[in-house]
Amino acid sequence: MAKSDFSLKIHNLQLTIMSTLLQKVRVIDPVSGTDQHSKDVLIVDGYIKAVENNISSVSDNTEIKDCRGLILGPGLVDLYSHSGEPGFEERETLLSLCNAAISGGFTRLSILPDTSPVVDHPAILAWLKAKALPHSPPPGELPHSPHLHFWGANPRFTGTADDGISRVSSSGGGWFC
Repeated sequence: MAKSDFSLKIHNLQLTIMSTLLQKVRVIDPVSGTDQHSKDVLIVDGYIKAVENNISSVSDNTEIKDCRGLILGPGLVDLYSHSGEPGFEERETLLSLCNAAISGGFTRLSILPDTSPVVDHPAILAWLKAKALPHSPPPGELPHSPHLHFWGANPRFTGTADDGISRVSSSGGGWFC
């Protein structure tokens, strides 16, 4: 979502304020039980500042978007995502997976280890995380792409302390056994 901005200069400090007005959007919040149709939502610097029936007082530089037919709600989480990368890039890449996910409202994906090679070693996990880094937003930033998490698999799982689980887990991977 592109945003317009306006700037204030105070004592040689440049401050940029970005704002967007979503008009006539359906607002859903399962936590509060909210399901409101045709609301205006004002977003300033990435934070929702107002949700009202009609917001008409905004700065001249506020981007106004007609959101009829669209839904604003919390990001969705997919704990069971399949990725074609590595090994099946002709089917899907991390970039195409991220683009499809964010288009569908998903802000977090947990990627299964059904790749080739299977994610069963810290080096494979490190390679995947490095490959995904350009597609995953840093903590605290608004997602232009979903956060990616990777599951690991251990086909040699023996249930003992030296089976490799601790190596991959300490590398930032979860385990799917």
